[in-house]
Amino acid sequence: MSNIYIIGRVVGNYRTQNLIKFLLDQDFKVCFNFQENRSLFVKVIKRLFSIVFILQADIVIMPAMCNIHQFELRVAHFFRKRIIVDFYLSLYDTMILDRLAFNKESKKAKDFLLFDRRCVDYASDLFFLNNSEARYYLELIGRSGVKNFKIIPLCIEQKVKCQLPYFRKSSKTLNICWWGSYIPLHGLDLILDAALILKNKDSINVHFYLFGNDSSKSKLYENFIAKNQLSSQVTVDNSYTFNNGKLEPFLANHCDLVLGSFGKSLKAKTVLVNKLVDGIAMKAPILSGYTKGAQEFFTDDDIFFADNDPNEIANRIIEVSKVSEKSIDAKVDRAYEKYLKYFSTQSYFESMKAVIG
Repeated sequence: MSNIYIIGRVVGNYRTQNLIKFLLDQDFKVCFNFQENRSLFVKVIKRLFSIVFILQADIVIMPAMCNIHQFELRVAHFFRKRIIVDFYLSLYDTMILDRLAFNKESKKAKDFLLFDRRCVDYASDLFFLNNSEARYYLELIGRSGVKNFKIIPLCIEQKVKCQLPYFRKSSKTLNICWWGSYIPLHGLDLILDAALILKNKDSINVHFYLFGNDSSKSKLYENFIAKNQLSSQVTVDNSYTFNNGKLEPFLANHCDLVLGSFGKSLKAKTVLVNKLVDGIAMKAPILSGYTKGAQEFFTDDDIFFADNDPNEIANRIIEVSKVSEKSIDAKVDRAYEKYLKYFSTQSYFESMKAVIG
């Protein structure tokens, strides 16, 4: 059985944890060196151990969101190891274009672009989440000619199912839920503009729940809510996450509609965001902006789509509020079947087994 070394560390939910579970279940000999330490001595020792582990490995895997761990990648390439790269996101795109952490002309920007390119250039097997993101990222980093990649979709674990109280007639308020980070990709400004439009609609009673992860970054949106007297229609809470176990039961008991992303950037109109598949795994109806990534897997028969415009979002929410319980159930069931086919852990394990054996 092959020896496998995993580069970097576990970042984010699901993906790397399920990678490790798959490898261990298949009886691969797995080694990783995730320890982070600021001590120069420890860093040197860690690098020496990394070299030894890579020398012994038959396969080296760079998991999701680990593009920055270039030392181990370069060592694996130097020793001509088989390298599997899970290109979950672009470091350049995330740090320079999304977060605006550094200027485009800065050394950091050039480094991040180089790191992304190395991930593609050194990969023996290159994974993307879907074809739309593959084309977007490869073109962005100047590697559009690369064609030998594989699609391994998002891996989302089974979750508790939403009770959908509004559609079951046990609640008169349509509870609309969004969760994630406060970045332009998600289009929260458009969602709040839609909430403002719906505030003055007597025909519908809605409440928006926005679950973020950063109290300081949520201030901009909280100020908008206060200024426009939306506090009775919109709740912002940064303490509910899947990781701490608070978000899932809330959604199961109270959520009637999950919002995807509505950003207007090219990336926003390309990627398939996790929250969309999270909601589908919970058997909740989804309303999202049109994205190429989402439309690779889902149609209007599976989820609700709306243009990236506050009036369109508001009008679509009104339409959704009038859909019958039977039609909602049929829609979420169709979406759930696609979740099982493409995004479940079983689907992920089958895809990985086809690559690694």
